[in-house]
Amino acid sequence: NTSYSAAFAIMPALLAATAFLAALEVRAAPAKSQTSALMKAMEAESCWIGALQPEVCCNLHMGYLGDPRCWSGAFTFDRCCPAEAAAIAADIRKNCWVGGVTAAACCDIRKGLQGDAGCWGGPYTFETCCPAEAAFVASASEDSCWVGGIPRARCCDIRKGLKGDPSCWSGIFSFDLCCPQEAVMAAKVV
Repeated sequence: NTSYSAAFAIMPALLAATAFLAALEVRAAPAKSQTSALMKAMEAESCWIGALQPEVCCNLHMGYLGDPRCWSGAFTFDRCCPAEAAAIAADIRKNCWVGGVTAAACCDIRKGLQGDAGCWGGPYTFETCCPAEAAFVASASEDSCWVGGIPRARCCDIRKGLKGDPSCWSGIFSFDLCCPQEAVMAAKVV
């Protein structure tokens, strides 16, 4: 009977789709019985569980961030598909500076911790187009701000003002750059 053979022919595809949807449900809103499987995957820092596999999720034919249904919370394209993310970033970086848009204007962290906010949209982000500046911003509070005997405790003290001690800041070194935890607390006060 041809109707039976047609039904059996699509069974593998239906089973694969069902497994994929079940894995998405585990990641999105785990039930108590599913929490332990999700927690084990997270503890192992593994992005892949059940039908959520790199062949599906990192597939660039689905978009420049792979299959968007795969990503939730800590499970991001950048974290789970590092090779693909690096390739996409390199392609995007080739096109960051067109027309009158320049790295000198956009990557200037004196304008903000993300450079000139007006430069960014879609796949064009500060992190992608200005990787050296983004790395500096990410590590400055630990390794660049406190040289030459400048005391962090004095400079970041928000009792001296919502931007700490103003005498500490000049040029690219700002309260927001050098005191990120205190900047978050100060923002909550405002």
